[in-house]
Amino acid sequence: MRLSLPEIPQATVFKLQQLGFRPTPWRLAPAVLLAVYGICMGLVFNAGFDHPYDKVQHILFFGLLTLAIHALFSCRLRVSAITVLILGLTGEAIQGVLPNHHASLLDAGANTIGIAVVAVTIALVRSEVKAAATGSTIADMPESQALSSSLSDR
Repeated sequence: MRLSLPEIPQATVFKLQQLGFRPTPWRLAPAVLLAVYGICMGLVFNAGFDHPYDKVQHILFFGLLTLAIHALFSCRLRVSAITVLILGLTGEAIQGVLPNHHASLLDAGANTIGIAVVAVTIALVRSEVKAAATGSTIADMPESQALSSSLSDR
């Protein structure tokens, strides 16, 4: 049995493309994975994880969020990373003023680690792809071209 995606009206596709969103299945995959992960963690495993599992959850969630935003909106990697970092810091600041919650620098650090792991992984994969396309290795590329150009690429 073959599953197919529902048909998206052409007017909706055009509006989404004007906003920079390209609705293809591989762009939706990280967002779907993030939603499934969030549902599982929120409903199924709502056991109040203690340390270090709480930090692992922060790393996984913010890594997936970075990947989902980057894939969905097809924006620059550093824009995705900075956006998610601001969201994470804002979330921690809001928790600091809510009753029965507390802001945590360790949570903010775990959020940052998740963002950094995804950003560096994407940058390294891009560097490898770029090196393979030119027939060279990353070691042959100037240092400034190998990693820094990957961070600014789409």
